Amino acid sequence: MSSLLKSLRQILYLNCEGAAHLLSDEQDRSLLRSERWALRMHLLVCAACRQYKKQVAVIGDAVRRLASQKEPLPAELEAAKQRIARRLSDS
Repeated sequence: MSSLLKSLRQILYLNCEGAAHLLSDEQDRSLLRSERWALRMHLLVCAACRQYKKQVAVIGDAVRRLASQKEPLPAELEAAKQRIARRLSDS
């Protein structure tokens, strides 16, 4: 099967499961041109996958924000433990 025909088939016959995989892959890598077109065409007709795309984006943003936060220093952790222990003993 020619490459063009294979690309057209992917664009025309992408189902929700395939779209979900591409939406996930899109977070980690650049999609191929044929994958981008297939996903665009599917999203034009599928409201559920459009909503899923929004959810994937929100989760991806949250993960990136968490990954960029600095970890607490050991001294900060120790101070927090002491504050918690003090409050528990005061109760």
